[in-house]
Amino acid sequence: AQSLVKDGGAHSLAPSPDGSRLAWVSGDHDFALGSGQLGNVAPSSIRVVKLAGGEPVKVTDGLSLAMSPMWRDDSHLIFVSNSGGIRDLVEVTLNRQGRPRGPPHRLTTGLNAHSVRLSADGSQLTVTVLGQVSNVWQVELPASGFASARAADPVTTGDQAVDDLDV
Repeated sequence: AQSLVKDGGAHSLAPSPDGSRLAWVSGDHDFALGSGQLGNVAPSSIRVVKLAGGEPVKVTDGLSLAMSPMWRDDSHLIFVSNSGGIRDLVEVTLNRQGRPRGPPHRLTTGLNAHSVRLSADGSQLTVTVLGQVSNVWQVELPASGFASARAADPVTTGDQAVDDLDV
């Protein structure tokens, strides 16, 4: 048996409908698999290799998030990308060697997508959306005993994600 994917960061494998190629994500497995950092937006890339052998082709530039590849047909890959800001679905057309014929084009706007799949008959996309909301609260620390959550006051409100804070 020959190893076609020699990528320690490979995940989210997607064989093409005709079985001739394999697409996968290289990097940022935490976004997809959630081992502590579900939904982070670290850079990753989509790669494709011919199952008959050959060198893998980098389909995306690796400068932004690229996740959840799935084939619409044997020459079109749909995936989640944040290259335009928020996570949306994009599609790229590939030539016979698996190289992009041009840049990916956006299929959705403002979706905040996490993953995508195509129905068996190819007529519908199923998309999971990941929304993360967090807020900051403050509470006085008593000289002894425990601080009560009921005594906490909100510092922020609304829909945002707080990555880090300093007091």
